[in-house]
Amino acid sequence: GGDEAAVAPLVERSEGWAAGLVLMREQAQRGVRAAPSPAHAGEAAFAYFAGEIYERIAPESQRVLLAAALLPRARPELLKGLTNHPDPRSVLEYGYRRHLFITRSGTAPGTYQFHVLFREFLLERAHRELGADGVRALKRLAAHVLERAGEREGVFQLRCDAQDWDGAVRTVLAEAPALLAQGRFRPLAAQIDALPPEVREAHPWLAY
Repeated sequence: GGDEAAVAPLVERSEGWAAGLVLMREQAQRGVRAAPSPAHAGEAAFAYFAGEIYERIAPESQRVLLAAALLPRARPELLKGLTNHPDPRSVLEYGYRRHLFITRSGTAPGTYQFHVLFREFLLERAHRELGADGVRALKRLAAHVLERAGEREGVFQLRCDAQDWDGAVRTVLAEAPALLAQGRFRPLAAQIDALPPEVREAHPWLAY
């Protein structure tokens, strides 16, 4: 019916609510009040399950998840530069092994990705817990870590989100020769257009 049609995309995006079912089973074993049922799930129910997962882990592990949500693809070696956690891989692997809205490609350490709704939840928590300035600082650090590792994907957007305009300009100028040599004018123009007018005007090479 209509309810099933509304729920289906959400269920698909969270891989059958495996994490919610795990939590419901554990709560039933402990005699805890029943959680919202995935069968009648909506985004509020997903937020409940995601919150239950998040609140159960240590603060240093929470920081790993918040930092990982900022990256295009979460790789444990990159997260070491973003957090003080001694073993970020263990946090991501735990979620992957228990089907807690985390998937992995490749063999360990591999690359981890969050389901869309879980990533949205983590980004919201990052803003709530770190504040706008804290999130910008973390994004600035994430861009630095990616760049230091030789990664290009996501660096420009992270710098823009962090309002690190000098860094964003450096990224554009560093990538411009390769993009132009490949004939990829539109992606380069899109990056330049994403910069504030006053930033573009202050760097004549961008107009060139």
